[in-house]
Amino acid sequence: MAGRPRKFNIDTALDQAIGVFFKKGYESASLDDLTGAMNINRPSLYQAFGNKEALFRQALQTYHERNLNHLIDMLKSDPDPIKGVNAALLDTAEYHIQTGQGCLVANSGTEARDDEGYQAIKAMLSDLLQRNEDAFYDHFEGAKTAGYLAEDADSRELAQFFNGVMQGMSVIGRMNNSPEALFSMATQAMRVLQ
Repeated sequence: MAGRPRKFNIDTALDQAIGVFFKKGYESASLDDLTGAMNINRPSLYQAFGNKEALFRQALQTYHERNLNHLIDMLKSDPDPIKGVNAALLDTAEYHIQTGQGCLVANSGTEARDDEGYQAIKAMLSDLLQRNEDAFYDHFEGAKTAGYLAEDADSRELAQFFNGVMQGMSVIGRMNNSPEALFSMATQAMRVLQ
């Protein structure tokens, strides 16, 4: 027996949960906050997502997939891959200026604790950040192959650096939302590639 059909759109509910986690963080987001924003009851949340941690993990995964795809699109937005990096950084600065909310992955990383119950989430956050770094790495390797970057350039070090800059922009954007600081970070970072 299949049970009653779901009376809500899972993607819409997930987007609402992402909004709650952005606003309150994982720890402070109560089940009442989540079910209220998602317009569902607790049994529906448990049936669709499992529990709060599982919902959070799915929210992180969904959020990250969207943003990773956008990052890759921005990196490829110009035939010159170095200009693509600049476009990605400027786009990131503009996003943080407009929203002032930071990045759900970075925000969650600053909330992460060392206790045993948070280890699975910390491991997931680490994996998501690694995927961003790998996107930069692949981009820089392509730039070397195409002759836009010196053959002896260390693509992994560049990837780590630019991933770190983007995460730093997220924190600055959330803390003081200074357009000058964000655009300055983008400009100074690009000097590494000159």
